[in-house]
Amino acid sequence: MRHDLVPLIRCCIRAMTASFLILSVLIVGVPSLSAFEEQNISISYEVFYGGIRATSLDVDIIATGHTFRLESNAVAKGPFGWLTGFVSHAVTEGSLINGQLHLRQHNVRSEWFGEQRSVALRPGEGGIVDALVVPTPDKDDRDPVVPTSTIGTYDPLSASFKAAQEIQRADACDLTLPIYDGRRRYDLVFRDTVRTSVESAVYSGPALRCRLDLKQIGGFSRKPVIPRPETPPEAFIWLAQINEGGPLLPIRLQVDSSVATTMIHLTRVGPTKSN
Repeated sequence: MRHDLVPLIRCCIRAMTASFLILSVLIVGVPSLSAFEEQNISISYEVFYGGIRATSLDVDIIATGHTFRLESNAVAKGPFGWLTGFVSHAVTEGSLINGQLHLRQHNVRSEWFGEQRSVALRPGEGGIVDALVVPTPDKDDRDPVVPTSTIGTYDPLSASFKAAQEIQRADACDLTLPIYDGRRRYDLVFRDTVRTSVESAVYSGPALRCRLDLKQIGGFSRKPVIPRPETPPEAFIWLAQINEGGPLLPIRLQVDSSVATTMIHLTRVGPTKSN
């Protein structure tokens, strides 16, 4: 691989990863407060970076009674796939008890540039999240995450239930989610409600647009390949009810950075592919 392409490709993957952090917290419909409604849904997205198809993202949601299972698969495509070999598989399992989400386990396995990476999250004592991460933060050159800062956080996938529930309940973008993915601790802030419309191959009609801000708390790289800009990238997400009376779903996500624009488009909604 040409060495002059490495910074650009790594920046692309990191930008897409940041987009997945945002997207993954809104991919699921709203559960009831007493028990999850029966759900068996598969959602697919395509990711474009600088106008080039970069990644496909598939998410399966299975909810039965008081338990849920969320599974996502991301695969780099085109030149980004040839150069990076980027793949990511994540699974979250948990339950809803007395209206509160409870994580049972969250596991992620990924690979890029031939490096194997993994995260395993479990509930720990005192509300602190136990994390087993490979490579470890010191080998990954990251700022440490203060253990107590993980109390009350959500993993990126189970946060979807909380985000979808609160935004649909309030019919507005006014929410801050504390998230811990095993490496990074950050807050995702939804604000600036705009009622608009979207047109796509999957859905055309009214939509709710939220502005998103990502507030870094800990666990981010000490030496990012591309220096962090003084002004953070602008991110917006469009949500809509594809079916009358159904949950809000993300139709489009846009992240504008100084390098390029990342666009994520919904391409499919249906039953899980295993059925």
